[in-house]
Amino acid sequence: MKVHFGGSSQGYKNLKQTYLFVRGEILKSGHEIARDWLNPKIIKETKSLKIAFQETQNAIKKSEAVILEASYDSSSLGKQMIMAHNQNLPILLLIHKDYPKLETLSQFVSDDKLMKVKTYSEQNIKTIIDEFLSWVDKNTKPARFNLELPRHLDNYLRAKAETNKTSKSEEIRKLVEKDLNATNDQFE
Repeated sequence: MKVHFGGSSQGYKNLKQTYLFVRGEILKSGHEIARDWLNPKIIKETKSLKIAFQETQNAIKKSEAVILEASYDSSSLGKQMIMAHNQNLPILLLIHKDYPKLETLSQFVSDDKLMKVKTYSEQNIKTIIDEFLSWVDKNTKPARFNLELPRHLDNYLRAKAETNKTSKSEEIRKLVEKDLNATNDQFE
């Protein structure tokens, strides 16, 4: 699963090892970070805050879930939350156990079914991440879209679905999965 992991620059400055630990746990769980901004190579390549913001926006758009280290309140954290919320993405807000004053965030997001707030330590972070991403996997809706086809392709799909006793959607899904498998799952 592609995950956006974000936080704040103040949080990163004060909790650098913790941010790196959380990043490591996401990667160890077998998930991909959409824009691995904590990777030293990415840090060197980032030219300006404007570019970093655009890259963060793009990463959130490509993600299936968002994990934000929220121990430090900041406008950048709020912007990432809003972008993820506008994309209807599940969001996990992580608050380090040594920063309990922000636990009050849970009262503001308790009605939001796609947002969870968890207090974490190095001992429980793996469990929290695994449970959240497992929940995301089980509870996200399939993507839907409209597709316009020329009549001859529609006729072909209708006949193929009838022969296989499936639907046109199922036939299209099979073709996409076949193509995805042929490209070594690089887009998964």
